[in-house]
Amino acid sequence: MKYRKLRIAWSIAWGLACMLMVVLSVRSRSWMDTATLFSKYSLTSYRGQILYAKPVVIDYEGPPPGPQFSYHGGRFAGISSIAYGNFGLNVLKGGLAIPYWFSITLTTAIGAVPWFSSRFTVRTLLIATTLVAIVLGLIVWLR
Repeated sequence: MKYRKLRIAWSIAWGLACMLMVVLSVRSRSWMDTATLFSKYSLTSYRGQILYAKPVVIDYEGPPPGPQFSYHGGRFAGISSIAYGNFGLNVLKGGLAIPYWFSITLTTAIGAVPWFSSRFTVRTLLIATTLVAIVLGLIVWLR
């Protein structure tokens, strides 16, 4: 078995990322964490979702985030404009909301990829290409 140690290291790294997503998912039920970069991009962990959007003015219990890179975490202070409990991806005004279950599933799948057989046939390639085309078609159709 070639590259066994590399496979193990890959799986451990993605397993740690998956565990981080689980911890953030549990924490996001009662806390809101926001990371802002250069006042242009913002990642917010809120009620089981990761929100990627341009920073908005949110009423925090504490000081506002700084201009370069900032992190702020705090209890909810009354936000009603963000949807809660949605099953899929949500396109918001100027952003995207991704549920944690999707992130956890994705990191688990990426960590497991090296353990599958590395023999690919033309049939496998055609099936994978068809699945990717279907997913991209659904994304375009939903927009």
